[in-house]
Amino acid sequence: MRVKKGTVIFSIIHVLIYILNVLIISPLQVLARVVARATSRQTDQTINVFGSPLAMSHFPFLKSYCARSYDAPAFNGHLSTILCGFRPRWPVPYTREFVDGPDGNPICLDWFLASTVTREAKGIMIVFPGLASWSQTNYVQHYVWRAHRRGIHCCVINGRGLGDTPLKQPRLISATWTGDVHRAMSTALARRSLELKFGHAAENVWGVGFSLGGVILSKFLAEEAENGRALPPFDAAIVLNSPLDAGETSKKLLKVKSRLYQRNMVRNVMRYFTRHETILRELPGPSHEAYHSDPLSFLKHLKNLEEFDHHINAPHNGFCSIAEYHAAASVLTTLRCSRVPTLCVIAKDDPVVCDVSSERLKELANENNLVAFIKFPYGGHLGYFGNPIEVWNEVPSLMEDFVCNAILSGQGHWHRKDSKHLVQTDE
Repeated sequence: MRVKKGTVIFSIIHVLIYILNVLIISPLQVLARVVARATSRQTDQTINVFGSPLAMSHFPFLKSYCARSYDAPAFNGHLSTILCGFRPRWPVPYTREFVDGPDGNPICLDWFLASTVTREAKGIMIVFPGLASWSQTNYVQHYVWRAHRRGIHCCVINGRGLGDTPLKQPRLISATWTGDVHRAMSTALARRSLELKFGHAAENVWGVGFSLGGVILSKFLAEEAENGRALPPFDAAIVLNSPLDAGETSKKLLKVKSRLYQRNMVRNVMRYFTRHETILRELPGPSHEAYHSDPLSFLKHLKNLEEFDHHINAPHNGFCSIAEYHAAASVLTTLRCSRVPTLCVIAKDDPVVCDVSSERLKELANENNLVAFIKFPYGGHLGYFGNPIEVWNEVPSLMEDFVCNAILSGQGHWHRKDSKHLVQTDE
């Protein structure tokens, strides 16, 4: 097998970081934990799970994580996040399906099906990528390949205009806009359509939202419940490293420690607007004449995402203020209405999204008994990186394995006669 030069260089860097972490940082952390045991029943390594008995019954595999210690390398949140972003790419040979959006803009659904030559597919994973991400973004590739190898069909709902997808209408992707999702889920991804295409695999359909994608997924589930739809579009959902409190996350990104991520996000927004400058010049909402006369020059004066939300995102989505926009985009708000079993995955050391107190998580879990939370002490933002040997040998990361195990645990669960969960039939 020919090894690419980039893979070797990345592996060398990974080994050096791992050695530094094991020989210098970890011993100090161990010493601190030994001292902490005298005053605390739990150590920094503990994985915490919150959820009602009903929620736990829908995620039975969670019992094995209760009070368990984090066994992946304890990289700090920044290292885990950065390593994940720079690891070798795994291009996926998707098959693209087009659906007309509510305004005629094409919705691009990228499919990668599990091989059914030797076994039947065990479920379907519908992926909602994060900000500026699409089906060929590094972390999406890795999760899709892992699921594919475990016998799970995968479909990525690409945000309009991202990657190689078209933008033909002046409509931005947003944490609060779900028009394309509703259209896709009522047509190509409707339960009846999936049943006709994939048979029994359509009895175990999961929505998996990464970061901003989790916000959009949660918003969609809340709207489905509020619209009175008795039968849910997914059997279950996973919201992974999403900003549970959008306002507090926006404030965190303004801090010095988060400037690296803030700059990268702003850079991605600028690339998006540069690529689609002509169509986005007609974007409804922004009131500044300077924007409509020269969008790129206007955006170059914006220093961070909060200013972008204030001047562009909030008015474009019909909000009078950034506070209203953040309130509508907060997962802790939208999940109160969801009627689909939903598991929120949190990393305590996530350098991008704000940490939420256990009390707030327990409060929501008590209010909506279909929602559960699992909080890892480490992992960073979509990181959860393994050791160099595991990565070199293409062993799934802790979180890649976690997501696949979650989906596989649903096989045969949702359609049992004794299940209390409602099943969609499209009738």
